[in-house]
Amino acid sequence: MQEPLPLPLRVGLRLERVLPWRLSQDLDSRNTASLRAHYDRLSRQTKPLPAGGSPLDFEVHCLLGARHIGMALWSVKSLLYQLGFPVNVVLHDDGSLSKGDQDELRAHLPGVRILGRDEADRMIRPKLDGLAGAMEYRFTEVPTSDHRGNSYNMFLWSLILLDFHLLAQASKVMILDVDVLFFKPPTLIADWIGDTNDARALYSVEAFRPLGRSGGVTDYGSKPRETLNSGLLCFPRDLIDLQKIDNWILDNPDLMYTSPVFEQLCYSHIVRGDPRSVKLPGHLYSFNYTDSNCISTHFGVKRGFFDNLPRVAPLLMEGETA
Repeated sequence: MQEPLPLPLRVGLRLERVLPWRLSQDLDSRNTASLRAHYDRLSRQTKPLPAGGSPLDFEVHCLLGARHIGMALWSVKSLLYQLGFPVNVVLHDDGSLSKGDQDELRAHLPGVRILGRDEADRMIRPKLDGLAGAMEYRFTEVPTSDHRGNSYNMFLWSLILLDFHLLAQASKVMILDVDVLFFKPPTLIADWIGDTNDARALYSVEAFRPLGRSGGVTDYGSKPRETLNSGLLCFPRDLIDLQKIDNWILDNPDLMYTSPVFEQLCYSHIVRGDPRSVKLPGHLYSFNYTDSNCISTHFGVKRGFFDNLPRVAPLLMEGETA
């Protein structure tokens, strides 16, 4: 049985719907932290799922740190469960994973490949030799903070742009952010994985934007224009032109030092500029927005990730069947 929410948290979630806006916003932050702690504990009770040794010439790549182990387990396992067959998974350490963290991830995802940050740095440096823009982006640290005041290195996402394809051992790569959940079988992606002749890139889009949160519910509207979302992106490695990436970086130094989604903008330039690229349906492979028809959702608003875990948790728990 899935562990129920603790009583104080259940009460807190109800209070969000009736408190004044400012108090509700503060409670929302507290409840998000409590939900994270609750589901982090619950993630350790999920079933191990094979994440390596598959003969398929395909890899899932995911960047995570010690704070995101629980989310990564939910995300990766929801994908593996809904695919219905094992695939190779590569986890990229942001530099904060301990040996114990890595051992835990290997126990939950047998066969997983984990790339430590020091190892990745050594492997990637010679591959960027002579590429001034890519080298600057990959090995410079730019401290900043998110909308909740959490500090991080804004250039950390260079690992997603550069390491994922340069350190891959398969010809097809899937980028998976740790805040993506799969609710149904992703048939389009599964067919792409299995078809050796399918040389397309499949990219998800951001078609919806949050308008606000009231009564414990987030309302969404359409974005003026759909934009590529690099949190869920499938591509053949030969589509990614490293020289083109380096040129784009050198042409956009101001953007690199100001945009927190610089790697996503670069992927948009590379992927959407290639005729082999096709868009995944935005209402089925969505960003933030989710409903009963969604196959997967990338929850840029983390509260949505935790609010929707009850939709996948029973499928992944030890001792439970679908």
